[in-house]
Amino acid sequence: MEPVCAQRPLARDPHLAYKLHWLEALRQHTSSELQSNPDLPLALVGDFNIIPFDNDNGDPDIVEGVSTHVSPEERAAFFAFQDAGLTDVVRPLIPEGFTYWDYQRLKFPRNEGVRIDFVLGSRTLAEAVTGASIHREERKGTQPSDHVPVVVELDFGGTDDDDDMPMIFA
Repeated sequence: MEPVCAQRPLARDPHLAYKLHWLEALRQHTSSELQSNPDLPLALVGDFNIIPFDNDNGDPDIVEGVSTHVSPEERAAFFAFQDAGLTDVVRPLIPEGFTYWDYQRLKFPRNEGVRIDFVLGSRTLAEAVTGASIHREERKGTQPSDHVPVVVELDFGGTDDDDDMPMIFA
């Protein structure tokens, strides 16, 4: 059986060019926003479908030169967000850990996951981070997502008085 991410040669993957173009547009927009407002507590969050470091890849089916997510171009696009003024605010607190496991071939029980979900924050947001967590246990549910929550705790130094804060009930 072929690895899921290696079903077509990387150079011919039509989504790669689109992905790189979209990431560059997002980087440019982010850079512009932060140049206009350097103290903006900005966060880009979610599934980037990029494995920035080799130790973020525990899936033996994802191979550089064959698979997406680990190409030099994708990694460069990810790291370009640093030039735009963002940093991974979770990694300093949790240097290791996966956020995604493929449903196929017992990837989760064997911990053959990847780290592709991130919280990239501006300087102001990064300074407000007081904690972070990756909720691996959420993947064990009866109908779980293949991704797990990545949570960041923030303290912007405001008062503890929440009388004027909106209340949300679920």
